[in-house]
Amino acid sequence: MQGVATGLAASALGAALIDGSPARGALINSIAPMAGMAAGALGTAILVSYAPLPLHLVFVVLVVLFAGQMPLIWLTPETAGGEPGLMASLRPRIAVPAHVRAALLRVTPVAVAVWAVGGLYLSLVPSLIQSATGSRSHLIGGLVVAGLTSCGGLAILSLRNRPARRILIIGTTGLTPGTGLFLAGINLAAIPLLLLGTVIAGYGFGAGFLGALRTIMPMAAADERAGLLSAFYVECYLAFCVPAVLAGLLAG
Repeated sequence: MQGVATGLAASALGAALIDGSPARGALINSIAPMAGMAAGALGTAILVSYAPLPLHLVFVVLVVLFAGQMPLIWLTPETAGGEPGLMASLRPRIAVPAHVRAALLRVTPVAVAVWAVGGLYLSLVPSLIQSATGSRSHLIGGLVVAGLTSCGGLAILSLRNRPARRILIIGTTGLTPGTGLFLAGINLAAIPLLLLGTVIAGYGFGAGFLGALRTIMPMAAADERAGLLSAFYVECYLAFCVPAVLAGLLAG
């Protein structure tokens, strides 16, 4: 249920942000997932390490936050007009305009690589760190995940005015050596090397995501943005989860 809700919200809010301001909307769409994952990873690690009810408190906090956001949704102006019929409005619509397909295919390898690395970090890195270093601290795992996504956010802020192609090149250039350094740090049980790899990979993570988004979204007309953004997120979320599940299966 949380996954369905996240998908509905991400595509609708993302399209509304771009409708309101194409330039700032693309920036917020890029940086919000990074900020959210950093806050979630670090906040959860702190609650699990230092607060009572470690298996339950984080979900209580989320329920309170979501409940507080619900009234704000009713105050948010509609940007895409309206159509009669509740059920019709819930029908999934994923569409890639013909003139955007070639650009989407070109950035797909970058989007897949970026989100595959992100999924592996969020799912496996905390347990990898515990196995490699012998540390049982949940905070270290949370800091590493938050480091990846925080550096991704910094990349988005620092590169937001660069051309999309240059951002993509920077993203792929950072992601490859950063991931290699992280793997070396895991194998050598060297936390400084592991953290350095995370910082570099995180910068590539954010740059790759921003570059892919900036390449395709300006090409879509106003009535095409929601469908295109939905298609892009389907691609990213599959890259986010499938490699992580496969890695978990193969690790056994």
